[in-house]
Amino acid sequence: SLEGANAMREELLNYQRDFYKGAVSEAAKDPVKAIVFGSNKDKARAFHLAEMAARQDIQIYPTTSTQSFNGRTYEAGASYIIPLNQPQYRLIKSMFEKRTTFEDSLFYDISSWTFPLAFNLEY
Repeated sequence: SLEGANAMREELLNYQRDFYKGAVSEAAKDPVKAIVFGSNKDKARAFHLAEMAARQDIQIYPTTSTQSFNGRTYEAGASYIIPLNQPQYRLIKSMFEKRTTFEDSLFYDISSWTFPLAFNLEY
């Protein structure tokens, strides 16, 4: 309730602060430092995924030059880069990882929603 949240204001704010600090610490340990995605054929799909990510306070940047990673070419103006070292690290990982097995067999809510695949984008 609102009264409960108000009574626990400091505790909730500390929890939130610690959550995001922990995410940045996890990101620093991740060998992957950024995610690049895009579509040379359909810029709108990449734009809309970038727009959705930005609405979640994810720091995202359009590429300014053509780059190649892992055998894929990402053209400037048709692709985006998301650095992982940011407070929304955990959300980014959940949006972009391809998870096929789960420790908890009861959890299924987003088990097949890898966002770039939903937008038919390479990443």
